[in-house]
Amino acid sequence: MLLALAPFGSPDLKLDNLGDLNVDVAFQLALPYFLDQHLQFGEQVIFTYGPWGILIAPFTGETWYVAAMLFRIALVTCVFLALSVLADRFSSPGGRAVGWGGAIALVLLWATGQRDSYFLAPALLVAYQRWTVAEDNGASPARQAQAVLWFALSFLSGWAALVKFNIFVVATIAYMLLGADDVIRKRWPVQPLIYGAALVSAWLSAGQDIAHLPLWVLRSLDLSIGYADAMSKGFLRPYGAGLVAAYYCAVALVVIAAISATALQAWKVPALLSLAFTCFLCVVSIKHGVGGNQLEQSLALMVVVLWFVAQLLLIPKQQRDDQALHLWRRLGIGAGVAALLCLVVVAAGANFPIISPRDALADVRGNAALLARVLRGNATDRWEEMLTRTHRFWRPVDIPGTRTIDVFPQHTGVIIGREGLRYSPRPAFLSLNAHTFSLALFNARHFEGSSAPDLVLFQVLPSERSVNNRHPALADGPSWPLLLSRYAPETVDDEFVLLKKRPRSLGINRKVLVDMSLGLGEALYIPQHAGRLLWAEVEVDRTIAGTIIHAIYKSPHVVLESRTADNSTHAFQIVPGLGKAGFLISPLVQTNAAFAELFRGKGAPSDRVVQSIRILSPEAPAFFWERSVRLKLWTLRVDNIGD
Repeated sequence: MLLALAPFGSPDLKLDNLGDLNVDVAFQLALPYFLDQHLQFGEQVIFTYGPWGILIAPFTGETWYVAAMLFRIALVTCVFLALSVLADRFSSPGGRAVGWGGAIALVLLWATGQRDSYFLAPALLVAYQRWTVAEDNGASPARQAQAVLWFALSFLSGWAALVKFNIFVVATIAYMLLGADDVIRKRWPVQPLIYGAALVSAWLSAGQDIAHLPLWVLRSLDLSIGYADAMSKGFLRPYGAGLVAAYYCAVALVVIAAISATALQAWKVPALLSLAFTCFLCVVSIKHGVGGNQLEQSLALMVVVLWFVAQLLLIPKQQRDDQALHLWRRLGIGAGVAALLCLVVVAAGANFPIISPRDALADVRGNAALLARVLRGNATDRWEEMLTRTHRFWRPVDIPGTRTIDVFPQHTGVIIGREGLRYSPRPAFLSLNAHTFSLALFNARHFEGSSAPDLVLFQVLPSERSVNNRHPALADGPSWPLLLSRYAPETVDDEFVLLKKRPRSLGINRKVLVDMSLGLGEALYIPQHAGRLLWAEVEVDRTIAGTIIHAIYKSPHVVLESRTADNSTHAFQIVPGLGKAGFLISPLVQTNAAFAELFRGKGAPSDRVVQSIRILSPEAPAFFWERSVRLKLWTLRVDNIGD
């Protein structure tokens, strides 16, 4: 338990320059603020972390520090008690070996920082113990105290589900299948009801309107579906073909082992539900690991799934002596062992993080001292300290009174906690994560209404900080015309442009310049548009074969190649959903100074005026994308800009 608590210490982040305030640090610093301010998830905040994301994140804020620590301790305690119960239900060496082997594996995963694994553990334990341990398999009946433990785990599952969307999805599917099992057996679905009640109480306890829970689910689903397109590092990057093949082999072998276990259970309903749940977890693992470029976290989930399947295979069952059953058992055990070997190969190739024993013991000592401070009431969190350290990266101008402010694209820590400023984020508060058509437009609508902030701190990310060489204007691209219309530059420096809301919005006029189908890889020479901003909408569609490959793997990059008037060529990735939502294509804006010049209404230098474009996908097989791209170009003019 002490080793499992190792990831819970508050981090000492290295913050030497603005580049250290990356996306991960940005949302870690913002989560306590959202909870303190009771911002509504699904409406005011759209993110895959839920309102209780602080339970898994490094920072909790002083308000929630003790509560978060107590939840973590309760979580770890109940998980290990459940593992002990599962191990001791069987007298056979094989059953106990499986139980304690899983416990050791979970501890090792937690010690390497794979935090999702233990927040998923309550739902996985409740579900699989129901389907693994049946009354007719030689196990002793559960005692009343053990039933209370499963109820406690169901309650913890409801709270853990609001930590992160993938945890919510897995837990909800698990309890839906448990509910179906209860209905089939004609008994009250007690555990699903406890989970549902805990989920609702956790949502309300975070200051959330219950009507926003479905919105958070739907918009997180949209964000998750678009993740593979937005965050892909390439068709065969960062993992090579061999590593990906080994990973898919491991997943297929886990499914084969699960099918064998179901056959050993004579294809009964609980076993079929277990098989369905295992297949669902494998799909989640693939999308998270391959599409999301996070094989390390995916491996943690696959190890846990394989452990549960091993229980079905190795724990003795009361069954007839049938040769076919022996064959199923051998097939399942063989597939399980082969899957484990494949996972080891993938872990080695993906540089899976392994903590040294010395570091683990240091973490144990540090967390023991941390726990002692919690019990004495002297607990402190480093959130405020980290915010103070980030403030030095921007010196605000004197602003009378209190003003609301937002920051583009991500540096939340620079503005949270500033005296005289109140952080008022757009819904998808990190531009990197506003990576779908609907989220980009949703953010833009935020600047049309009365909730638009008084100030905007804007930055065009330098190329060395951009993600996957993404086109700079794709960062909340649909919001750019509204920023030009409703704001004016207050200060400009190397790091930020500070925009201040105008007394009256300026009119925005668009005129169609081009509306056509352009062949993939074909060059388009743009008609003269001197002194005008050029807006583009690009629709790149997959073929049927491409859609299938994307569903089970991911898509190759789409690249926009722009040639400027000085005969220079610039190539950037465009995310298909963001290309469809629209973005500024000319002049090419790559610096803060270039962005500030848009407000002057004058022509751009030749090195930024785009004269021709080409859309291509160098890594894609010929059959992946449709051969023609739908392209619309407009000239964009903001009335009286620069006056």
